[in-house]
Amino acid sequence: MDNKYVNDSIRKVVSSHKFNLIAGLASIIALLGWALEKFVSWSGINGVVGWMATAVILLVFLMTLMVLVVFARKHYMLEEEKGKNSQLLEHQHLNLQTLYHLRTALDRLQNLEKEVLNKMASINSKEALETYIESKEKDAAGIFKKFSTKAVNNTYKLARIYFIAKGMDVQDLRLTVKAVISDDKQNLDNWLVKTVVRDSDSWQKLDNDDNHQVSSKTDHKIGDNTDFHHVIDNKAIMYCCNDLQKKGASYKNSSASWREHYNATQVVPVATQYKDSWLYFGFVALDSLNKNKQEMFSDSKDNELYQILKSLAESIAIWHIVYNGYINNIFKEYELIQNAKEVSIENEQVSEENK
Repeated sequence: MDNKYVNDSIRKVVSSHKFNLIAGLASIIALLGWALEKFVSWSGINGVVGWMATAVILLVFLMTLMVLVVFARKHYMLEEEKGKNSQLLEHQHLNLQTLYHLRTALDRLQNLEKEVLNKMASINSKEALETYIESKEKDAAGIFKKFSTKAVNNTYKLARIYFIAKGMDVQDLRLTVKAVISDDKQNLDNWLVKTVVRDSDSWQKLDNDDNHQVSSKTDHKIGDNTDFHHVIDNKAIMYCCNDLQKKGASYKNSSASWREHYNATQVVPVATQYKDSWLYFGFVALDSLNKNKQEMFSDSKDNELYQILKSLAESIAIWHIVYNGYINNIFKEYELIQNAKEVSIENEQVSEENK
C-alpha cells in the first residue's frame, strides 16, 4: 500500500460530512468539559447553585447539539438530492447522445444510398455493378458499427448509474448486442445468434483493441440457448434470471465457458412488429457474475433497467428498419437498370434485323 493511496484515503475521510460531524461533536464536548471545570473553579460556586449553573450549561450544549444535528441532516439531504439530480442529468445527457448518434448514422446511410443510386446508372457491366454494391455494403456496416458501439457504451454507463443508485456493488457488468441470422424456411431452433458489439470495458478485458468492439465469429443456435429461445418462442419482452446455475439442466447455453463470465442475465429482443408477426433482428444482453446473489434484474416491464435496455434495442431496431429500406431501394433500382439494359439490347437487335 503506497503513500499516495493512504493520503487519498485520508483526504476522502476528512472531506466527508460524517467525519466533520464527529469532529465537531468531539470539539464541543471537550469545550464543554473545559468550560465547566473553569467555571466551577473560578466562581467557587458549589451546592445547589453550582448544580443549577452546570444544568444551564448542559442545556445550552444540548440545544447547540440539536441545531448541529438538524443542520447536518439538512446538509446530508441536500447532498443526496444533488447526487440524484446529477444522475438524472447524466441519464438525460446519455440518452440524448444515443439519439444524436442514431440520427447521424441514419443521415450517413441516406447519403450513402444517394451516392449508390447515382453511381449505379453509369456502371456498364453486371459484374462491376455487383462489386460496387458489395463494396458499399461494407461502408453501411461501418456506419452501423460506429453508431452501435457508441450506443452500447452509453447504455452501459446508464446501467452502472442504475446499480449505483440502487446501492448495488456490481463490478463485472457486460453488455452485448447480438444479431439473429435466420431463414424463413429454417426451424426456429436452427436460427443463429452472433455477438456483434460489446461494451468497451468488457471488450478490453478480452485483450482486443478493435475500435468497434466486434466479437469473434462464433455463432450459436437459438435452440441451444434458453434465453433467446424463450424470448422468440413466447414473444416475450425479456428473459431475466439472477442465478442461472440454480436452474440446473433447465437452463441451456451453448457457450462452453459461460459460467466463468456470468450467472445473472437480462435479455431484451431487438425486434419490430410486422403485420401479425414479429421480425427479430437480434438481442441486447446485460449480464454479470452476481457473486453476491443480488436481485439485479426484474421481470417487470416498468423496471427502470428494463426501460434502459429496451431503449437501446429500439434504437438498433430503427437502424435495421431503415437499413432494410435502403437495401430494398438499391435492389429495386438494380432490377430497373437491368431491365432497361435488356430492353435496350432487344431494341438494338430488332433495329439490326430491320436493316
